[in-house]
Amino acid sequence: MERFQHIWNANYHIFVDAKSNSLLVDACHELREASQTMEQWHVSRLGHLMHMSSSSTLAELRKYFALYLKMATATAPDQQAHRRRIERAMRAMYARHNTSRGHPLHSPGCGGPLAGFLDDTQALYRLYEDYWANGVVSGAASSGAAVAFANPLFAYSIDTQELGQEFPLHYGSEPCQAFHLAEGLVAQDTSTTRQFIARSCAAVAMKQFQGWCTAFNQVVTHQPDRITIRFMLGDAAAVCRLLRNSQDVDIPRFINDWSPLELKLDGPGYLANTPVPAPRRFMAIDTSNLGDHFGMLNMLLLAMPLLKTSSHAIITTETLLKPGQSEHGQPAGTISGLCTDVQTLAILLGIAPRVLIDGFTAHNSVHEAASARSGEHNNVKTRERIVWTRTAAVKLEVDPRFLVQLLHDVYLDMTPHEDWMTMTSLLVRPGTGALQRRYQIQLYTRESFAQFLKAVKLRIKSPQTWETAMDAFLGLIQHPKDARGMLALNSYQDLILHLHVLGVYSAIPTFPESTLGMPGRIYKATTVFQDWPSVPPVVCVTLLVPRQALKPIEDASVGSIANPVLAGNITCGRGGSTSDFYSAHAVHGHFTRSGRSGGYDSRVRIIPADGSWSNKTSDIVLSFSVPSWILMLEPTATTVRLALRAPPSPAMLGLMMQFGPDFTIFQADLRDSTRVAVTRDAPYAQPSVSPEVVDSVATQPSRTMSIYGAASNMTIKTLGTRVDIPEGQKEAW
Repeated sequence: MERFQHIWNANYHIFVDAKSNSLLVDACHELREASQTMEQWHVSRLGHLMHMSSSSTLAELRKYFALYLKMATATAPDQQAHRRRIERAMRAMYARHNTSRGHPLHSPGCGGPLAGFLDDTQALYRLYEDYWANGVVSGAASSGAAVAFANPLFAYSIDTQELGQEFPLHYGSEPCQAFHLAEGLVAQDTSTTRQFIARSCAAVAMKQFQGWCTAFNQVVTHQPDRITIRFMLGDAAAVCRLLRNSQDVDIPRFINDWSPLELKLDGPGYLANTPVPAPRRFMAIDTSNLGDHFGMLNMLLLAMPLLKTSSHAIITTETLLKPGQSEHGQPAGTISGLCTDVQTLAILLGIAPRVLIDGFTAHNSVHEAASARSGEHNNVKTRERIVWTRTAAVKLEVDPRFLVQLLHDVYLDMTPHEDWMTMTSLLVRPGTGALQRRYQIQLYTRESFAQFLKAVKLRIKSPQTWETAMDAFLGLIQHPKDARGMLALNSYQDLILHLHVLGVYSAIPTFPESTLGMPGRIYKATTVFQDWPSVPPVVCVTLLVPRQALKPIEDASVGSIANPVLAGNITCGRGGSTSDFYSAHAVHGHFTRSGRSGGYDSRVRIIPADGSWSNKTSDIVLSFSVPSWILMLEPTATTVRLALRAPPSPAMLGLMMQFGPDFTIFQADLRDSTRVAVTRDAPYAQPSVSPEVVDSVATQPSRTMSIYGAASNMTIKTLGTRVDIPEGQKEAW
């Protein structure tokens, strides 16, 4: 029992005793030694259970093992200093997010059938309060030797690798609500104190934790092949696309923003001729609440191709909601984040909430929603969980004009941040939290919309219908009728870039001749491509930005600039056309060239700065893809820029005085070879080695579904399907 107590402390307590700290030291030492190479890890004691999907994942984990070990073995004075720093950071976060009206992530469902009693007694709030006040669960010793050491597992994260920075633990964390607490409530009544109930719940949680650990240990000991845990560190979008074997883009997939490390599946299960291949398709995918930060439609588009073809394969999403949160009078939640209604999504993408297909659900959050709407908890968040599954595999017959309107509605819903009139009015008269979030957080880019169109294209039966619809759609974008549409033109080149790269539709002018004739009269000899034998439709632009250029942003209060986005920009001529490109990647460091500078075979290699995660002095290398033709319009008057894009705010108005109305952080002439490089491939880009795995839905035998729309409000009015009747059975029908 004592060992399980120390394991519990190491996993859940922010401050621990000497024996728990010693347990951490032993574990981290073993992990650090085993993680020196992929081969060493694979043959280690833990290698058969925990598989590393990439060498970069193992290297990053080893860095944290070393950080944990260094902190856990620090001298007594250093330990005390660590403890004080973490305590200050922890309490600062608690003060920002705590509410006197309840737990900020209210989840009475962990009480099971006694959820109402758990809610009435406010035991959850007491558990939360004790945890964030003392760094241990309710009932655990919270002073002296019992909390003498700061737990290194709570000191670092991918964003905080220096002690004293932002506390990395999520503000809503509290260990006990992850367990089934009804057992601790059975013998209680309303006269029992809240503190006693909280301690009883904590004791039940620890008892269940011991049971889970025992069961897990028995399985991995006696049935070692039954469980495999695979680790993969990387941006969600990059990981999903890599698992698809997708060669969607020529831009390499990096571990995450600002990382110089390219994401590769080079773990044992992904190598060629491996005896036991790692899975690339799954029966169940749980996305937690990534959709809140990443965009729900983005999440579904990335996860759908990873589902197995079974009708039982599911995706589970979660959305955090505040009671009464709404947009334009409509409830805010998963559905409001889809950029269209569920019925349209089901038809265009072939995925829908399972409850709409089966007519029932095993998830019930009514008790949480009802509790959150009560007067005592009206400032806390609840979870909305939805299970998604594929619909029938069909090919769609639809009037191109109706399809254009459906797609255009989704396009507008994806880009509310370009509605500056509404966003400016919110400065004067703020709306609800949901409305503010909708207009001030840019979850979708033109690449997101292109990915959506790619999924829709797989469902359209007639190629001619698709071509006609895309011609008309791009015509709407190119000929705007309002200020919002004019602003959106700045991203038109970004849109057609991704449509081309993803194979959705090609609208990029190509110039195979040495003398280029459109638009205008362009001669290759006068452009950056003068020595290239041919000019590809898409090229990569790399810009070296001096760190000093970002100082005004660094000096500004982080919270005062609402959700800033850095974009690459190409501006042709003084006062000429300007194009933003949001799928840009930045790295701290500098770049070098291989091959002849400016030549067809020229390549760019990024040299990352030491400690690039936290380096505050190094320059920044920005790389992004562009349609090559825009670099040839005015080759002697074209600039490459790093620009700031963010919703209007007082801070942005202040930065306008320094950066100008177009918020250009830094710019360089396209011909400046010391700052700008134009190459066929992105830095670190690898040649394609495997074809994309086509979405299985598109390859299955499918029926045809006809869609008929209501022109008055652009809704789907009726659906019709065609059934082939075998010869000889016509009269029976």
